[in-house]
Amino acid sequence: MEGAVEDLIQTICSYNLDKHVEAISAEEIQKLSKYYNWSMYQALLHATKYSLNAMKERICGRRNSPKLELKPFFDVDV
Repeated sequence: MEGAVEDLIQTICSYNLDKHVEAISAEEIQKLSKYYNWSMYQALLHATKYSLNAMKERICGRRNSPKLELKPFFDVDV
């Protein structure tokens, strides 16, 4: 993802603009990079939370949900 953002920034910076259009500032490039970094962080955070909550429900089960029967997360044979 980081490589794709760098490629995007490079493509934007290398594009030939008309003479009356001002060039892109370094501040705007930094904002774009920070936005994609924040978006990636949020995606990883939500995926991790979802996975951990799903694992918690699978291990502990739901106490108030008789209609849903979950298979055990692991079997122990003693």
